[in-house]
Amino acid sequence: MALGDNTVVVNNRVASCVEIPSPEEERAKGKQAMTVAWFFLWAAFGLFVILAISIPWATLAYFNLHASPRQASLSVLSGTVLVRERGARVELNAASGKQIEEGDQVRTTSNSHAVLWLPEGSNLRLWPNSDVAVHRIRNTTYSDRLWELQLQVNRGHARLEVSLPLTQERKFNILTPHGSAQLGEGSYTIEVAATESDIIVRNGAALVGDEGQVIKIAHLERATLRAGEPPEGPLPAVRNLIVNGNFDDGFDNWVVFEEAEETNLGTTVITRDVARNRNVVLFSRPVGTRHGENRLFQAINRDVSDLQSLILKLDYFISEQTLSGGGWQGSEYPLQVRVKYRDVYDSETGVTRGFFYQNADNHPTPNGVEAPRNAWQTFSLDLFDPSLVQPRPNYLLSVELVASGWAYESRLAQVRLESE
Repeated sequence: MALGDNTVVVNNRVASCVEIPSPEEERAKGKQAMTVAWFFLWAAFGLFVILAISIPWATLAYFNLHASPRQASLSVLSGTVLVRERGARVELNAASGKQIEEGDQVRTTSNSHAVLWLPEGSNLRLWPNSDVAVHRIRNTTYSDRLWELQLQVNRGHARLEVSLPLTQERKFNILTPHGSAQLGEGSYTIEVAATESDIIVRNGAALVGDEGQVIKIAHLERATLRAGEPPEGPLPAVRNLIVNGNFDDGFDNWVVFEEAEETNLGTTVITRDVARNRNVVLFSRPVGTRHGENRLFQAINRDVSDLQSLILKLDYFISEQTLSGGGWQGSEYPLQVRVKYRDVYDSETGVTRGFFYQNADNHPTPNGVEAPRNAWQTFSLDLFDPSLVQPRPNYLLSVELVASGWAYESRLAQVRLESE
């Protein structure tokens, strides 16, 4: 008697019948098992291949790219140089030969110079009142693959000589509070003030700015960085060290003096030269029989020892002069320019040039320049020319523009101290 598909009654007992797979089902199951086996076999083989390739590649990459920190060496050229080591709270006096590591900071005081000798052949010279932090000095440990250098100039004046690269690749970055620059082989000046930084290329090329706002500057070009602004440039490396030398902002940055031995003082005013579209300073004293003087003074207070050239320029015009030549002592001219400075021996001295159109009384005219009356002239003086100025200026103190004598009238415009 049948009870179900796979159940029968035998001798009054109920028994279940086991279904025997067909040959086709057996072959299908075997094929499935074989597929799984091959899958795991190929997976194992693939993993083997990956490991066989990646392990040697990773090992090679480690040996090629692993970088180790290196040390720089400090040379103290003059004065007191301070170093704050990584993690330290205080600065210590440093002597030549001190090893500088990543995280250290070097600062020069008001009378000191120092050089940081980098291990890959470059060097950074610091002028007084400068500050540099060493962020990164390292190269690949087991190969000549890469040098990485990152220095931050926080303030002051520095000159960086970047050597020929000794490795396949070199990343040389300079940071300032206002931006960054990537430098190639060459010579660079970095100047950091309170509100801006200048990167100047003497030789070589640099990429200045952050990603997306990068400019390239090359030989005798300059870029200016200001926080939160795109880099400005390329600009000429030549700059005017005199502020407001065109008098477009009146007498801003100038101090005006007017004095006389008589009651009739001279006047110092700004007029407009319409024909040349510029402002002009007019010194005028219509009447006088004793000494009078009008002066414009501007403090410079700048180290110029690292400059390649320094040229004084101005346009002048003399229309009246009653005291002949340079006066009785050769020191009074209807217009003169005085540059005061400290020389390489730290002695205070200066250079003066006076301008006149007549010397009927044959008065002395030391450092005098004769010029035609009532005609604009351009004066230029190379302050680094040893045949004209001795000793060479090392630190500029001030510039004075002076009209003096009895009765006089003179004009000047476009006063410049062009530095490079």
